[in-house]
Parts: sequence; C-alpha cells; structure tokens
Amino acid sequence: MKSIVIYFSQTGSTKKVAEAIYSGIKSATGQCEITALRDADARRLVEFDLIGLGCPVFEFKTPANFKAFIESMPILEGKHCFLFATHGLDRGMIFRDMGEALLQKGLIVIGYHSCYGEVRMPSIPRPYFTDGHPDSVDLKGAADFGKEMVERSLRISQGEKGLIPDILSMKERLFPPEPSVELKLNKEKCRYPICRLCVDHCPVEGCIDLSQDPVVFAKKEKCLNCYFCWKICPNGAIEADWEPLAKAFIEIELPGALKLLERAEARGYFRRLVDKVDVDAPWYTFCDRPALHIEAAPCMLACPIHMDIPGYVSLAAEGKLKEAYQLIRRINPLPAVCSRVCYHPCEDACKRHYLDQPVAIASLRRFVSDQVDIERLEVPQVSKNGRRVAIIGSGPCGLAAAHDLALLGYEVTIFEALPELGGMMRVGIPEYRVSREVVQKDIEEILRMGIEVKVNTRIGRDLTLNQLRQQGYEAILLATGAHLSRPLDIEGMNFDQVFQGVYLLRDMALGEILDNLFDRKRVVVIGGGNVAIDAARTALRLG
Repeated sequence: MKSIVIYFSQTGSTKKVAEAIYSGIKSATGQCEITALRDADARRLVEFDLIGLGCPVFEFKTPANFKAFIESMPILEGKHCFLFATHGLDRGMIFRDMGEALLQKGLIVIGYHSCYGEVRMPSIPRPYFTDGHPDSVDLKGAADFGKEMVERSLRISQGEKGLIPDILSMKERLFPPEPSVELKLNKEKCRYPICRLCVDHCPVEGCIDLSQDPVVFAKKEKCLNCYFCWKICPNGAIEADWEPLAKAFIEIELPGALKLLERAEARGYFRRLVDKVDVDAPWYTFCDRPALHIEAAPCMLACPIHMDIPGYVSLAAEGKLKEAYQLIRRINPLPAVCSRVCYHPCEDACKRHYLDQPVAIASLRRFVSDQVDIERLEVPQVSKNGRRVAIIGSGPCGLAAAHDLALLGYEVTIFEALPELGGMMRVGIPEYRVSREVVQKDIEEILRMGIEVKVNTRIGRDLTLNQLRQQGYEAILLATGAHLSRPLDIEGMNFDQVFQGVYLLRDMALGEILDNLFDRKRVVVIGGGNVAIDAARTALRLG
C-alpha cells in the first residue's frame, strides 16, 4: 500500500479514539505514507461538511455541494483509502458519499461508521456518543481496530470483498455500556403553556401534546428517542428513567444491523445502505422509525432560531467583530436586544461545561453588537421587484419580517399604532433591562434597508385592510403582538388603584405615568412571571 487517507474529528473523546486508530494503522503499515484530514477549521468547510462533529452545520445539503468537492479533490496515490467517522447523521452521510466517490475513483475503501446504514439508533441516548469522556474510551481497542482495518485491506487487495467491521463488537471495544432512557413529565415543574419549548421543538407532530388531559408526552409509537426535549427543558420538568441498553440493542437493533451488513458485503464494497432521499426527508432506523434528519452543534440545536453560534464565536475570538456581527444578523436582525433578554439555552447545551464552564455565548453576542458601529456598515444593495407589502405592527415579528422582505427586494411599509417602533420590545421591557438606545440601534439598522414607517396609525381606526389593498399592497402581514393583559375575574379589578402589569409597563415606557405615582405607598404584585417581576421593580422606581 502506498497511501492511506483517514478522515476524523479532533474534538473531545473522538479525537483520542481517532488518534489511537491512526497509530494502529501506522504501526501496521510500516513505511506507508499517511495523509490525515482533520476538521481544524470545520466551519470553513460548511459547503461540504467533511467531518461533521463540532461543525456548525445546520442544513447539510447533499449531493450537490459534496459533488463539487469530490470533483476538485486531488488524485490520491495508491489503492487503499481508510475512512473513519463517529456516530451522527451528517457524518454518516459523508461516510456514505465519500466512500462511494472514492470507489468510483478506483480506490479500495476500508472504513467504519458507528451507526452507518441506520443513521441513528433510537435505543441509544444521544449522550452515549456526544458526552463521552476520554478516560471512558478503550484506546487500546481503538488502536487494535486500526490494525484490523489494515489486515482486512491486505485481504481485500488479494481478492477478498470489502467488509464492514461488526457494529456490536466495535461498540463494546470503544465505548462502555450505557443505559437507555425512558422520559417522563413532572407536571409540578412543567410551566406549560408559558413554556412550550418541548412541544415546539419535538420533530414528530403529536408526540408531545400538553394541552390534553391527560397530557400526551413522549408517545411510545411516535417518540424517536432523540431526547431533545429532555435537554432543552429549562425547568427540569422532563425526567429520565434509565434502563439497561444492552437488551434493547441486541434484541431490536442487531438483527437489522446484521441484515444490512450482509447486503453491503453482497455488493462487494462500502456504500450507502439506504436509498438517497431529499435532505429534508426523514431517515429511518432499523426499526423503521423516522430519525432526526438535521444535526448541528448542540448550542445551535438549543437555540430557538438556530443561529450559527460556533461561527460568530470563532470570528469574535479572531477579532473580526464586523464579520461576526454580519453573521449574527443573517438570522437574527435584532442582536443587541436579544443578547440582553435571551435566556440563552445554547449555554446550557454547550459541551464546554464538561471541561470548566460553558462559553459565554450571549455575552459575546452582546459584546459584538455593542462594539460595531452600524453607520460604518454598508447597506446591502438589493434589486427592487416593484411589489409592495404592508406590515401591521413593529414588534420583533414585524421588524424581522420587514428586514427579510426588504432583502428580497420588496417595498415594505410598517404601520404602528403607538408613537414609537418596537412593540413589546420597546414598551414591554423596562429600560433598566434594555435601554432605549439599544432598541433604537437594532431598529435603525433595519430601517436602513429603505423601509417606510407610519406611526400613530391604527388599522381599523385610521385605515382599513381594504384601503391598504387599494393603495397597492399585494400582501399584508398582521404582526400586532400580545399587548392585551389577562385580568383576574375577581371583585375590585376595576378600582382606580388596580393596575394591570402589561399596561403599567407600556405607560411607563411612553412617559404617561408620573415619576412619583407610588410614592410612600405599599404595592402588592399578583403573579410571579417576567411581567410581574418587571412591574414590581418598576413600582420601586416610582416611589
């Protein structure tokens, strides 16, 4: 053998496993040339996502982008190519497509992907793969596996067909036994409907429905065992009931795995074991249950809008604040405000906490937003398409929609009933939490796109929807927000000294309340949510 190519990640325990395999291959091949391709700067490989692990890829697009890389890939010397990838959807897809492309180039491919052919095992909790620690990995087993790959390649070169290492034995050698998980909902800790994260982020419709009585949670015939609800719950309401993994794996997964291995060996080489599907279509496991079809860095998955967090954190670390700011605004046009009020679930998901503490993602975003002078940024030049859109309301929804539509070339007009733009962002969040200057900075950056604004204009009173149509607006977006308070059905609600929190905060923001309104008065706040706390702190400021 003249040349070996091995693809692996250099992140966490996977790095140690890969290095052990690398050393095993090297010791078994003697003077053979070794070419190692790592994901040293994986986010720059986002177009084709060579590695996947640790890579901030949210939408992995195949095969078009991957094909472009294969066509430009340098010609490899020798006949043998080694591929190694760890568990994960995008790694599995890369393993599949890379192996097939190399085979077409005439190389003999020897490789292993821990869940190749199935993409994701539903009976194995995700932390089994993503939260492993270097000291829990059998590195000698990994090195022996590298030698085994070389031995198999020698047999292949002598005419034997390609073999995939036994999945179960590989797992037993590299990873310690892990339990399986059954998820349960603790109703006392659950804050539904105030919090809907588990419902909104569950990839299977109907798997979680907390509006019913009794509630539907992690319905067995629908649950993918992705455990995302368990990881994202900010209240600790989702509890994990751990059970042994081995029985579920051996009795359910292994028979299907062996059948797929037989099919692969019958074909004579490593290739995909499932037909190609669209990137947005679900993939299926051995149990014919749909698996998650998008995988990203844990912080990106936890982010409600899936921002490119590894990307802008890396740019900020390099001192490229302008580029970091522009990357943030691709998805989030209100970065300054969000960095101050977001509860940053991304930091809860950050794997850095296994080493010391999570990356300060929200603080970094705030730093970038505060340091960049928007006046020095170029306004994107967009070709207008001549079509007009009216947006009713200037809260976060209306402003974000106006921003995105303007980038697409639409002529956008925002109609706002209040005298100032921003909606609840302006009149619902007290100034001590987010200053008016910060809110205005985000709004001005959006308005620089050429968006027209009409304040003090209430639809239904000053204008009707029909009149907007007559003025040439082809589409109308209603983004009026949730400015209404929910009064209690109790006696005394209409008394003069009874204030509803939402309206109190709004009037305070608009300067319609006297600074000494509560001077020397005792105030009782009913409720314990964000509005209640903000109202209490506002009352303190009013005397």
